[in-house]
Amino acid sequence: MNWLRFEKLRTLLIFCWIAAFAVGLPLCSIVLPQQIAHAAVANDGTDDEVRPPVENPPPPTQPPKPPVTVKPPVAPTPPPASGPALSITDVRVRNEDKEGNGLSEYKISFDYEETRWISYYVRLVNNTDERLRGKLGIRYIQPDGKLKQNSKSPPNFTFEQDIDVVETLEKTGGWGKATGGTFEPGRHRVEFWWDGKRIHQLTFAVSEPEVSLKIASIRLRNETKNSEPLGDFSKSFDQDEIQFITFHLQLVNTTSLPLKGLIGVKYFGPNGNMLRGSKSPDGFTMTQSVNFTDKVTINNGWGNSAGNYFAPGRHRIEFWWNDKRIGQTYFDVN
Repeated sequence: MNWLRFEKLRTLLIFCWIAAFAVGLPLCSIVLPQQIAHAAVANDGTDDEVRPPVENPPPPTQPPKPPVTVKPPVAPTPPPASGPALSITDVRVRNEDKEGNGLSEYKISFDYEETRWISYYVRLVNNTDERLRGKLGIRYIQPDGKLKQNSKSPPNFTFEQDIDVVETLEKTGGWGKATGGTFEPGRHRVEFWWDGKRIHQLTFAVSEPEVSLKIASIRLRNETKNSEPLGDFSKSFDQDEIQFITFHLQLVNTTSLPLKGLIGVKYFGPNGNMLRGSKSPDGFTMTQSVNFTDKVTINNGWGNSAGNYFAPGRHRIEFWWNDKRIGQTYFDVN
């Protein structure tokens, strides 16, 4: 069997030599069959490259570990600021008489002509573990920002109330007068203070009275008894120069009918007392008659020719018609 294979191989070699000699090829270019098969694989008409076998494949690539981030230290959160030792959880106001009887429901809007005392109801809460004793400061602030006070008011407050509370306490109080007129039209404010801090506040409104007569303008001037001017129109006067503080009032009739009646005038000193003379009518410093259809300007004054009648401080003048205040103004004496 081996001899037969050898003969076949020898015959093939002889044939190859003869063919090479016939075409003029060098004998060294003759390729054995196994080499021819390998060449066909590597040159099969494509451009692909044959990757040589890898004896030992590389180990699988591990994903990189994320960088280690050091978290900066966090500052400790400070404890929340403590609230006031005393707080108010409920506050209401209403119109009352001097004895504390309600003249209205609890609300935040009142009619000027009906208002007497604006009284509050509050519920106080002790936020500490100890009993609280002290004074609750009350401030009534009128529309012009001025604090309401009288001769008995403590500094910076309208009045104060003694407080003694373990857990909760209900408290009431009020400010005004039996005849009314304490709260002028506009928006008022009530503030509650404890230990030097305002702990609550409430606002309420007083409406303008509905009248048929309205004031268009009010001007004041220092004049003599014969209406001779001693200066310009102003709201600030020197005490030594004052004789009569005279008002110049422009009135407007809001109806289509003639108006006839008396304008009531009230002058109030810095202490809140009404200025009156021996001939003053009841409830007023003076009155003045009017009778007009559309508009009219009236003027009159109060004082004396000798001067030094008006005390230093802020004074107020009110104007009334049919038992209703229709306007007011202020002036200062220096």
